[in-house]
Amino acid sequence: MTRLGWLAFFAWVPVLALLVMLGAFASQTQVIFAYEYSGGRGYAGLSDRHYTRCTYGGLKGIVTVPAQAGRCGWFRLTSAGGR
Repeated sequence: MTRLGWLAFFAWVPVLALLVMLGAFASQTQVIFAYEYSGGRGYAGLSDRHYTRCTYGGLKGIVTVPAQAGRCGWFRLTSAGGR
């Protein structure tokens, strides 16, 4: 074994750390799957829509929040402690 060959025994540590960080990020991410809006009809009226409520779902459950400035994002990050 070479002088630095023993470092190979610890190659799993960064991989495990990355998996833990990805798991924490995934549990805090919620993706939009429903929304309510007023105005605009069909695909032609997309720019006329004013969104009122956005519903997101993820590993921590489903949450409905008011739209901000008449818009809904594609995803939202929740805090580590709650919704």
